[in-house]
Amino acid sequence: MPVSMHWHNAEKDILFVHYEDYTVAEHYQAVTDAKAMMDTVAHDRVDIINHLGGNIRPLMESSQHGSNILSNPHPRLGVIVIVYTNRLMLPLITLGVKLDARTRKTYRIAASVQQAEKIIAAERAQ
Repeated sequence: MPVSMHWHNAEKDILFVHYEDYTVAEHYQAVTDAKAMMDTVAHDRVDIINHLGGNIRPLMESSQHGSNILSNPHPRLGVIVIVYTNRLMLPLITLGVKLDARTRKTYRIAASVQQAEKIIAAERAQ
């Protein structure tokens, strides 16, 4: 399955989305599905961990749409932490996120799910 998602914790305030060899259309569908899941909880904030598979091509295509997606964010959206385990590509991904004000405000980059959890905890503590 190219994109799967589930609640990452029992509190249902972190959504975990796993992408593996997905298309841009599947990425937009995942955004729609995530918004629907966020509608099912009463929290003020839901953060997202986007765990990306190793194929960089879909990532590069969908990253061009990140700013468009954020033009209509869910009201409960906190931060989106992109987990990408290819350490050689992390600087490129980080640079891409920092170039746009909307993505810079919402997206964070992590090399592991554990690091993503720490980033979310730090963001919530602010």
